[in-house]
This record gives sequence, C-alpha cells and structure tokens, in this order.
Amino acid sequence: MEIIMPCAGLSTRFPNLRPKYLLTDYSGKLMIQNAAKNFEAHNITIVILKEHDRKFNARDKLVDAFGDRVKIVVLDE
Repeated sequence: MEIIMPCAGLSTRFPNLRPKYLLTDYSGKLMIQNAAKNFEAHNITIVILKEHDRKFNARDKLVDAFGDRVKIVVLDE
C-alpha cells in the first residue's frame, strides 16, 4: 500500500513558523512522523510546496526522517 500525505498548505495563520509538518515534538521527531507512525510498513509519498523546500530544506528533512521509503513530490504552487 502507498500512503499519500499532502503537506502543501500555505501556513498563512502562522507565517513566521515552519510549516506544521516540519515542526517537532518534545522528542525532536517531526510532526509528520507522528502522523505516519501507524504506516511504518508502507511507502509514503509526501506532497510539498517548492517554497517550503527552498526556505526550510523540507525535502532533505523528510528524507532524513523517513529514509528510502519516502517519495517527495514538489509542487510549484
């Protein structure tokens, strides 16, 4: 099974913070890791914005968090 996680929101309510999926919990894990914890046996496709990748290095953070089971799709807008 392939899990698709759309993470391409504009983050307009909190413009000076990282997008919610890149925020960390008390242990340092990304919030998206907590959201995907029940799907550890599955491949994950995460959809992000190009702006988040450029500004926050999102793609690298997600690959660090999920390893080779993640595929990143980057939307221009």
